[in-house]
Formats: sequence, C-alpha cells, structure tokens
Amino acid sequence: MCDSWVGRSSIYHMSAQIHFSQFKFLGLHIKYSNMWGCMWMAIIWVIWLHINGVIFKNAIIDMEKIFMLAQTKA
Repeated sequence: MCDSWVGRSSIYHMSAQIHFSQFKFLGLHIKYSNMWGCMWMAIIWVIWLHINGVIFKNAIIDMEKIFMLAQTKA
C-alpha cells in the first residue's frame, strides 16, 4: 500500500536491518534518501503500535487504518 502511495513497486528483504538499508538507500539524492528513511520509520512505528494494540488490547488487524496512520505520521 505504501509503495503504491508513492507510485513505486518493490520487493523488500525480511531482515529489518537489510530492509531499512534497501528502503533508505535507493541511490537517490541525499534529500530523497532522508525522506524515504523518515517514511520507513513512520511506517514501522505505526505497525509496532498497531501490533501492540492487537496483542494487549485485543484490537483487530486493520491494514487500512495502519496505512492511513502511516501517511499521517510520514
């Protein structure tokens, strides 16, 4: 969903460290590389919070809600 939001398509690695490197360092100008890094952090933070809600507050997984919150945070 996030890739389609910014008009791109990609496959990401399962390792968080490699995934971050892949997401942040796309061979872009440093300004855009930093922007991608900030977007990655916002998306991961929203997912983390949502998963905590599912585990500790019996919330229901809602991909649309995660995506909307990620857009807001980014």
